Amino acid sequence: MVDTLGEFSYVLPKMRRGLRLFSVLAILGFAATSSAEHEPDHRYLVIGYVRDGSGNPARRVEVRAIREKTGMEQRARTDQDGFYLLVVHLHGEDLGDSLSVSANGTALRITAQFDPRDLVNHRGTRVDFSGNEARERADLFPETLRLYLAQ
Repeated sequence: MVDTLGEFSYVLPKMRRGLRLFSVLAILGFAATSSAEHEPDHRYLVIGYVRDGSGNPARRVEVRAIREKTGMEQRARTDQDGFYLLVVHLHGEDLGDSLSVSANGTALRITAQFDPRDLVNHRGTRVDFSGNEARERADLFPETLRLYLAQ
């Protein structure tokens, strides 16, 4: 009998990088011509890291973003590095909307900030969780996204 789980576990790390890049490109506009929702001005990205109290990556942790105005919820799970990416459907007129971002029982209320005239660059923020603390680090969003996409 073949140990398919064992084989999958062996192949998965080799596939992980390619799958990550493909899935993020798909989310961020690889298919931009098929739907307006794939355009940067129709989404707000919430990215970041979840770490345990000792600073180690928290793997497979569910992270949620709830748009307070509509109650719409987006979910993601952290990867092996504790990294997550959430895509919230927001338009230019949604500037200033509140989002509740949570992981491991810790929540943080953030306000969507972006230039509604910028229809090209990715909109978003970075929210990190460490132990029972959450911190928004919007200034690190562009570089974090760039590094993630470069992997």
